[in-house]
Amino acid sequence: MNFSLQLNHSCRRAVLLLMLVALGLCTAAAQASIESLYDNYVSSSGAARIEAQKKLVKLLADGQYIDPDYVYNKKQQEAVVCYGMAEYYSEANDYNKTKAMAQKALQLLNKHNNSITSDIYGMLGIAEHRKGNFAASIKNLEAAYRIDLAIKDNERLSSDLNNLAGVYLASNDPQSAKYYILKGIDVERHIGRSDKLAIRLGMASEIFMKLHDSEQALKYAQEAYRLDQSGGRPGKAAVRLVQMAAVYMETHDYAQAKQALKQALPQLEKDKNFNSLSIAYAQMGDIALYHGNNAQAAQYYNQSLAMCRTTGNRYIEDRAERGLWKALRESDPTAALSHLERHSELADSMYRDELAQQLSNFQAKYKTAELEHKNNEMEHRSKVALVIFILVVLLLVTGIGAMSFALKQKSKAHTMIKKIEEMRTNFFTNITHEFRTPLTVILGATSRLQRGELAAGETPASLYEMITRQGRSLLTLINQLLDISKVKSSIGHPDWRRGNIVTFTRMLVATHQEWAKAKHIDIQFASKENDIEMDFVPDYVRKVINNLLSNSIKYTPNHGSIYVTLARSGTDLRVRVADTGRGIDPEELPHIFDAFYQGANNTEHVGTGVGLALVKQIVTSMHGEIEVSSQLGQGTVFTILQPLRQAGHKNMQPLDTTAPLPAEPAHPLLEESDIVLPQGLSNADDNSRTAPLVLIVEDDCDVAYYIGAQLQQRYSLRYASDGNEGLVLAQELMPDLVITDLMMHGCDGFELCQKMHESEALNHIPIIILTAKTADEDRIRGISAGADYYMTKPFNSEELAVRVDHLIEQRRLLRKKYSQAMIQDKASDVQLSKYDRDFINKLADLVHAQMPKGNVDVETIASRLCMSTKQLRSKVMTITGQNPNAYILQLRMNKARRLLASTQAPIGDIAMQCGFDDSAYFSRVFKQLFKTTPSQYRKSQ
Repeated sequence: MNFSLQLNHSCRRAVLLLMLVALGLCTAAAQASIESLYDNYVSSSGAARIEAQKKLVKLLADGQYIDPDYVYNKKQQEAVVCYGMAEYYSEANDYNKTKAMAQKALQLLNKHNNSITSDIYGMLGIAEHRKGNFAASIKNLEAAYRIDLAIKDNERLSSDLNNLAGVYLASNDPQSAKYYILKGIDVERHIGRSDKLAIRLGMASEIFMKLHDSEQALKYAQEAYRLDQSGGRPGKAAVRLVQMAAVYMETHDYAQAKQALKQALPQLEKDKNFNSLSIAYAQMGDIALYHGNNAQAAQYYNQSLAMCRTTGNRYIEDRAERGLWKALRESDPTAALSHLERHSELADSMYRDELAQQLSNFQAKYKTAELEHKNNEMEHRSKVALVIFILVVLLLVTGIGAMSFALKQKSKAHTMIKKIEEMRTNFFTNITHEFRTPLTVILGATSRLQRGELAAGETPASLYEMITRQGRSLLTLINQLLDISKVKSSIGHPDWRRGNIVTFTRMLVATHQEWAKAKHIDIQFASKENDIEMDFVPDYVRKVINNLLSNSIKYTPNHGSIYVTLARSGTDLRVRVADTGRGIDPEELPHIFDAFYQGANNTEHVGTGVGLALVKQIVTSMHGEIEVSSQLGQGTVFTILQPLRQAGHKNMQPLDTTAPLPAEPAHPLLEESDIVLPQGLSNADDNSRTAPLVLIVEDDCDVAYYIGAQLQQRYSLRYASDGNEGLVLAQELMPDLVITDLMMHGCDGFELCQKMHESEALNHIPIIILTAKTADEDRIRGISAGADYYMTKPFNSEELAVRVDHLIEQRRLLRKKYSQAMIQDKASDVQLSKYDRDFINKLADLVHAQMPKGNVDVETIASRLCMSTKQLRSKVMTITGQNPNAYILQLRMNKARRLLASTQAPIGDIAMQCGFDDSAYFSRVFKQLFKTTPSQYRKSQ
């Protein structure tokens, strides 16, 4: 058994040696060809040199000594030749010539910040590493790393980091090696190259072995093995098994190590991976020696030695020699002694090399320190010159600074003008919206009163009330604008009074209770004292409190709270208005008192930016101060400090707190809860509707009522107060058409259109946008978002009705046309919209996929389309004019007709392909639909 095993190993070694000889002969021939061609190239000139250069570059490229891309670098061909020869000598392990050719290539290169330069520095680094000059190796590899970092070449960066890790590992600095290899692993994970990542992980395994961290070493080796195994790289996977075996042996798990090596050896021998074979055989020898099998250990060590003499790996050779000494010292002491002597020679040699390397590193560090010292001296000498230079530069800088300041001032002025222009544009855009909305209602209601056209449940009195509400809204806005002008320009004579500010403020707060109650908001008023005498202008105080409370109510959600408190603060009165609303963006806080300012993120409410500017001007005119603090999602607090006594105002009249407060609406617009919609315009569920359903999305209830009054005679109507509610109702009700305002709180009209057209369940529904925005860009944006028509306020009610009729009739005619085409199996000829065509194709694909499985299940189809059965029914009915069951049956029958006409398959088979288990039932349905039996239909074709 032992003889057979020994013979087997001997034969295997002989074969490997013969292959090495053959490979050496082939390599020698290739080397002779390249070297002779290079000598010819160097010694020739003119046309002969150019021809020799072409041949040499091609031969180097064929031998993969240069990147194929460099072949076309005609401007630097001489540098490319030197680079290729350096790579060639590196492969031949002639590192002196490698250095010479690489340095020559660097001198010839015009650019020093490209991939060729990086490759050359990397090659020099490897050559110095092989020569044992680790300091020089690191210097060159770092140069390559800096270039690749500058040109952002992640693939080369990964290689640089791996090489640096290898050098530091070889120079017995595993901590630095760990730093570089972990960076290299991160880069490779980002790139996603599994083969290179496996190499980096394998290097990490060896580094952590050096750091005596067996757990991490095994983890990295196992990950590398999995990557190579799954990536179809069995040779690399075998190398990883050798690395894993090294970790197992470190932890004395010799069984696992042996299993890994037995799995790796056949592949390594097949690949002629002599370096890894030398390591693996040495490891097998160590395992056999551990188990006391000295004869087998000697065989493995001899195989390792044979590989080492080919690769020149002295570390593994030393390991094998030492192993042979241990394995043979009992059975063959003479041979053991010779191996011990060789082991001693190798150990001494490696010790001298390491000592020389340490000296080299020390000298490199010494030279660095010496250079730093010289630099410090030069720096000291330069200081005097620097002082003189600075004086000169200061003169220049002063002049340049003056010019720069002038330019900055000009730029600042330009920016300010641009900002003012934007504010002015935003103000007029918003003020237009504020005017157009009530004007739409006023003009429309007036026109209907003139014609005597009243909707169901509507009376002239209700229209008069609507006109009055909207007129007061306009008047409030105009008064605010006039107030700003009046306060700012000191026009008029403020009516100063002296009285109890607590009682006056309590009455003002009370006027807002009903509006707050309608929104389920709790307003609380509190004062530490019931009587605080103060000098104030009643009209000013009323405007300040009304504006602050209106803002708080507007921006506080349902079931929120608002607190108004009064208290003395020295000689001042402190007024606080706090709410639990949505808060103000920190970026907007510094600007909220600016006239006409509208926050960029304020999509919930559209206004003019007048109210808070008026509050600020009033407080300032009464020698007070106002501050605001806010946190998003937690609320806002306005704090006013107002002097209790006003200097310069004598003989003030006492305040009559029994007189009624001046009339002013407590809020700018009526809420939906304040309007009772006429019969037929409510949002009550109506599952029995037969008229087409129109969904009206409008945050102004008067406008919504006015739109509904134009359509209620012909259509069923539902209402939503904003885009979010409109989207929910659209998904629930599947209306035939949607009419939406553009500027609404929360989800505006643009966003509603976008969301509906992104929804497969809703993108077939026509949309009309009504808005006060008349700019072309807004119209284009609305149509791009999916609107079918765009109308500006105030709109013509007849035009709106015609547009609605036209869009719904257009959809009806398309349904009729498609339904007729389906019967003739020519549905593809009908021009549908992209959204409808995509949906129909997807539906047909799902139906055809389910046909062979039996009866087609509508619920399953709806689920696959991410719709409810109600949404599927509505969408299919809207496009095809048929309910889903009828449409699916038509698809199945059309497929049956095509199969009957194009194949001779039995009718029973065709029935099954179309989802019918019963061929008799299939024939009855076919005849009922096409007025002929399947067999008669086939004969007629």
